[in-house]
Amino acid sequence: MRTGTIIKCLASMLFLCVGTIPMSAQKNIDKVVEELEKRDGVNISLVTNRNPQTREITNKIKTLSITDEKIFEQLVKAFEKDEEYTRTAMREDKNKNGIHLVDYTFIFTNEEGNYNYNLNSCSKTKGKFELTIIFNPSKKDKKKDE
Repeated sequence: MRTGTIIKCLASMLFLCVGTIPMSAQKNIDKVVEELEKRDGVNISLVTNRNPQTREITNKIKTLSITDEKIFEQLVKAFEKDEEYTRTAMREDKNKNGIHLVDYTFIFTNEEGNYNYNLNSCSKTKGKFELTIIFNPSKKDKKKDE
């Protein structure tokens, strides 16, 4: 009896841990974004799109633009740390004709929906970079009988 209780407790803890991984999948990126949002000199653009009939949010788009090489390097490290939790990770990091180009697109999925993070920069712009976050909420499946 006691062994069964221990197994149930361990299974419950494992289930809770697995359930929380997607929620914190992009935690390193989000931490840097929170820092950026508090700083002066960061241009933030927000767009919220809604379904005209239901007024439900169909997506939210946030773009942060800044010129700061140290913060850019922090973001690159955050992307690298969070990459293993992505549903999809696309990375382009190349040097061409003396110009360094970086373009990362990571997609995370959890019960709230899909989060698409796009970080791009070009050394030609002298440390300027943009981070765009697109959130698409999940569709709540409604039972047809209700």
